[in-house]
Amino acid sequence: MKVRFSPVIAWFVLLIGVALLALGIWATVVGTFSVAIVVGVVGIALGWSYFVRPYFAVLPDAVWVMVIGRAPKDYPYQRLESEGGRLFAVGRNGNRTKLPLARWSCHSGDWDALVASLADPSSRRADR
Repeated sequence: MKVRFSPVIAWFVLLIGVALLALGIWATVVGTFSVAIVVGVVGIALGWSYFVRPYFAVLPDAVWVMVIGRAPKDYPYQRLESEGGRLFAVGRNGNRTKLPLARWSCHSGDWDALVASLADPSSRRADR
């Protein structure tokens, strides 16, 4: 099961990138090149990637957190628990690991589907 980034975060980053690009172009037209053009383009690319890339994927034996620009970080688990808008991986030895994921940063529909699937693990699809 794949969980996407919150569209609010994606729109925010995208709009900040557009604003910086517009300010950079305006400053260049007025007479001085502005590095805001480069930062704006990076912001637009980052915001767009939040729309098209998943935030994390829940596999049968691990959670892959897909940080932009890096290989997925693997968090193996025996079972997953959701508590207070956070996700925890419980290992074979019973140790709980708090995953670097929070409900506010996820697409709400995807998060709700994940929490519902924790009650019935057979309903989760493996998306490798």
